[in-house]
Amino acid sequence: MIRNPDKIKLLYPDWESRTWNGDLGVDGEFFLDCDYDYCENDSVVDNNVPPATQPGLWCQWVISEDRSGLEWDGGEKFYNYVEWLEYLIENIFKPIGLELNGSIDWQGEDEDDIGTINVRENEILIG
Repeated sequence: MIRNPDKIKLLYPDWESRTWNGDLGVDGEFFLDCDYDYCENDSVVDNNVPPATQPGLWCQWVISEDRSGLEWDGGEKFYNYVEWLEYLIENIFKPIGLELNGSIDWQGEDEDDIGTINVRENEILIG
């Protein structure tokens, strides 16, 4: 959701420790002071619009339980999955020197809506 970075700084004097790498990003995109059920406070500008740099409100890529990769969180209808993967690579993984490699098969609602996402050295290939 879009947040006002100036309000985040006022509400949270320790805001740098509540962000990704001490950076709030665009529209407060890296602000991490939320739990799953509640993420709103006076810093929220619009809770139904994503920050300008993000492909949507919900990223359903999560770190696997064994912490060795990414996987779908199993939530209903994963939208913008490739765009979110691109976002995570460019904004999270590359800046800290992590390289993604692997593949995941996907299927949409229709039987013929299937494919594979391959990632090699942070480059995404759809097949």
